[in-house]
Amino acid sequence: MSDSQSSVGSVRRGRHCFRGERAIILTSRTQENPGRRFWRCKNFKSADDCDFFDWIDLPSTDAKDIAIGRLRVKISTLNGLVLGGAVPCAVAVPCAVAVP
Repeated sequence: MSDSQSSVGSVRRGRHCFRGERAIILTSRTQENPGRRFWRCKNFKSADDCDFFDWIDLPSTDAKDIAIGRLRVKISTLNGLVLGGAVPCAVAVPCAVAVP
């Protein structure tokens, strides 16, 4: 099993810190990792300070990546129709869009 698959499974099952406490899922708000999710012990920076920390790395085929792939196919198809003359090109609308 790959690391990404095991990470997804651990999200569903939950994780525990080094002391056996159930960890919580938080979202990074830093510039280096904006929106990246991670596990942390609920006792972080408390009297029972626990330094458990682990990133949650989801597979790259999440919903956003699937949507981006579909949109790229759609852009390519529409560019082909416009450039092939099947659809008249309006002056106010760009006729071709570059796909990275």
